[in-house]
Amino acid sequence: MNRSFIEARKSLLDYLSSQLIGPVGGEEEQIKDAPHKRYLMGTLFPRAACTDETDEEAGQDTTTEALSNDFKPSSMAFSFAVAHGTKINLEIFAAKYKKQDQDNVWTRKPFEHIEDIVIENTVRKTIFDESATLDITVRSYKKGSIVTIALSNKENSGDRLNPIQCLYQCSLRVTVIEGRIREYPTSDRFKLDDEQKDLNLIYRKRIPWAVGHGVAVDWELDEHQVPISIKTQVMPFYEVKDFSTDLDTEKYSELNDDILSISRIVDHQVNKATLLADFTKLVNAYDQWIEELKSEELDSVYNEAKKRIISRLDKVSYRLKKAIELLDKSEDAFTAFRLANKAMLMQMIHADKNYAGESKKRDWGYQRKRPLNPTFSNLLIPR
Repeated sequence: MNRSFIEARKSLLDYLSSQLIGPVGGEEEQIKDAPHKRYLMGTLFPRAACTDETDEEAGQDTTTEALSNDFKPSSMAFSFAVAHGTKINLEIFAAKYKKQDQDNVWTRKPFEHIEDIVIENTVRKTIFDESATLDITVRSYKKGSIVTIALSNKENSGDRLNPIQCLYQCSLRVTVIEGRIREYPTSDRFKLDDEQKDLNLIYRKRIPWAVGHGVAVDWELDEHQVPISIKTQVMPFYEVKDFSTDLDTEKYSELNDDILSISRIVDHQVNKATLLADFTKLVNAYDQWIEELKSEELDSVYNEAKKRIISRLDKVSYRLKKAIELLDKSEDAFTAFRLANKAMLMQMIHADKNYAGESKKRDWGYQRKRPLNPTFSNLLIPR
């Protein structure tokens, strides 16, 4: 991937994170807006709040008088599995904002809690000046344990929300010191439909290392593709991989990159027999790939999904062969096929910057262009 693109993407994500989560102005920033309205993500609210105190102070009318109608979480957590005797480093970060009675400036006060923990027993403790609760729940599972780490806002504001009692920019992170994180067990309690079973088969190699509760999670893998750290992600993001039409000419040596060339398809110097022979080679490679999938040994839990997916692939192969057969038998169909590809190629060429022109400035001169003749405009109006 182009390095400039990577840097631009990172800059955009950093900007969004600073604006939605904060802090924009550094560890001890000062802001004029109420912090729970300035930062919209990563906030843990006091329990039972249903009226916004800042709206009443400012004499504002609001259509969301009851915070209980909104999703105002008071805790975040994530669960993961570890081997026996695993030792981790736990890092928890948050902040509060305070202001003087007559002051309109909110000053940030950062909090952090860092400790090394050997995963053995369930623990509960109070942190962040008695304003938050840390719960570490340990449950035995096969050759290890399932661990749930939760951060909760300990404040109880009653019905009235006081922004001073909120915890902002909250995050949790664990790093392995000794031992290892294990694959998180899946649940068999839920009856999955066919689509979910198919997805489980397709993405069976994407290992879930943790599960978030009220928050997303992310992890960093080592060279053995095992997590060395897991963290919460209040603004989750993922890079969607590009779709590629490149052919694997090393695995399927009978193929070449020109088979799917649209300019070759519309070139009348390439006769129909040559094109259709190449298309047949492509379908044969597709069939070979299907046979490889059929011969792959899978856990019996995937049997039904495998049959459904293979059936759909076989239908695609059948339709491709019938299409090649039609192009071979019908000259009109082949001509229409070539013309359709020619139209797409022409559109691609005319959309290229060499033909599509260049972007213009706002004052490029359109103000001096004459408007459409009003008499002609009247002729276009149906009577």
